Amino acid sequence: MNLPELALDLAEYAQGVEEYTADSYDSTTKTFTINDLSGQAGVFSGGGTLWYTDANEEIGMREITQAAGTSIVIAEALPVDYTAGSVLISPSQPFKMRDFVSAINVVLSLYPIIDTDTTLDYDQEKREYTLPYGVTNDIRRVEIYRDELVGEGHYEVYPYWSLANGKLFLYGNRYRYTDDNPIRITYVRNHGRVSYTDDVDSAVRMDYVRYSAYLNLYRSQIQKRHKDNPISVDMFNEAKKYEADFTARHIPQCDLIKKDICYPYIS
Repeated sequence: MNLPELALDLAEYAQGVEEYTADSYDSTTKTFTINDLSGQAGVFSGGGTLWYTDANEEIGMREITQAAGTSIVIAEALPVDYTAGSVLISPSQPFKMRDFVSAINVVLSLYPIIDTDTTLDYDQEKREYTLPYGVTNDIRRVEIYRDELVGEGHYEVYPYWSLANGKLFLYGNRYRYTDDNPIRITYVRNHGRVSYTDDVDSAVRMDYVRYSAYLNLYRSQIQKRHKDNPISVDMFNEAKKYEADFTARHIPQCDLIKKDICYPYIS
């Protein structure tokens, strides 16, 4: 899943898309020729969105700068190995491509996901470890790699840890593990914004992004238009209902692992 896929899902829900077969594509002028295009000048121009499928069967998207007759011009050239085929397009009103991207990234920037870090190595004589860069204080599990006498080793959950001032403290049976074996920290971080070519973590729920981004779209519409615009207000209220439903079901928090029971050090 990537940003273009999320944008396509949101656009289909928010304002609809149209499918056409591209008869040709000129990489020099960045122009599609679509003979079946209705030629609604101005509907797709100035910020509409075009989705295509690349040679690797991945969905990409480009902003439409001009559209008239049977021609659509995009802002950025497609990959050199692109072969003209089926495309999806969405008008520039009420939402441009940049609106979809912004609304989705607002959601992703704060979307909590589980991540792991294995950059720390265990030291029998060391109790205090500075958290690696990017690891938050919302740690859910600590494991230490344990060698086996026969066969491969494995990570073993270590319950004797605590956090203080950005540092991880380990105590308990420190001779149970071998020096220089990795410590695996499972923690929660925000997903963060993505660009067109970035993959979105598989833990992200597309339906949650769809409805939350939909809410962001209409929140922005109300801010831009008169606040008493009945259509925008109705759409905004509909989106708020979806958000309330997801909040009540604790999505996306329900996909996070619960914090392990650990035994804090008592001096």
